[in-house]
Amino acid sequence: MPFALELEKSAVGQASVRVEPALNAFGSLLLFAKAEDDTGIHEWVHRTRARMSAKELFRHKLVMIGFHYAVVPRQSFASFPEYLAWLEQTPGEDLRAAMFKSYVEVCMYREGVARPRVNWDKVLVSAKSYVEFLKKGFDEQYIDEKLEKRAYEYVIEPDSMKKLITDHLRWFWEEHLEAEWTRVRPMIEKSVKAFQRVDLNGMPR
Repeated sequence: MPFALELEKSAVGQASVRVEPALNAFGSLLLFAKAEDDTGIHEWVHRTRARMSAKELFRHKLVMIGFHYAVVPRQSFASFPEYLAWLEQTPGEDLRAAMFKSYVEVCMYREGVARPRVNWDKVLVSAKSYVEFLKKGFDEQYIDEKLEKRAYEYVIEPDSMKKLITDHLRWFWEEHLEAEWTRVRPMIEKSVKAFQRVDLNGMPR
């Protein structure tokens, strides 16, 4: 699933810089879902990816792409484990509802065109209809049909979807991400303090 981040079109409000552990970690997790030949990706990602099995990589892409809008942090968290705890406390139905809401309000929006009403019962009647729905909402070239058909099996069972998400993210944190976050956090905090001394509000975007 492509990630509809219309950053350049968003309103420019008061600028601020702060440490956001969950968002930082989430950004790192997204890098593992990108194509292996993408340039500019940190060597740590390549090294860690090389340690993962094909099954683990597919599961990671399933969580980060197939359920992207269910797992994206929607508020500030003091730590990645705190974000995981929030996910674990959130009903699977709510995670799925947030994903569906984003499909309509973020991804399927076209300027000057009213957001469509979606009959989710019809969309979810089969894996084929689910994939066709995604192809209509996104450029077809961005849809990984095999991955989305697998995602469908969990989307129709939101509690199973939530379990896959939380189990995988906790595994990834404990197995790969926690040690790297501990290593780089002092550098991130130092950078944040430096930016906080700069008046960013007077700068153009």
